[in-house]
Amino acid sequence: MPADQILEVFRPDYAAKVWAAEKAAGIDIPLRIHLYEAGGHTWVAHRPATDVFKPYVNPQLDVLGGELDAIFNQLLATLDPWKLP
Repeated sequence: MPADQILEVFRPDYAAKVWAAEKAAGIDIPLRIHLYEAGGHTWVAHRPATDVFKPYVNPQLDVLGGELDAIFNQLLATLDPWKLP
């Protein structure tokens, strides 16, 4: 069985902002990062917050999604591809 891990990541201050903008969007937080092994390599996948919040058609969530995308991109950019589990 290849390695497979789901990480749920979010910040409480952003959770409060999401709930204030669209209570129903609470089901889509925390956001997820998927670490998995395939073809002898370790992969990292995630759905950007802008994609996750897009179905709500809410300008406030669009702004929050953009801010969260920047945070997640910064977080994921710190990964060293040679040291992934």
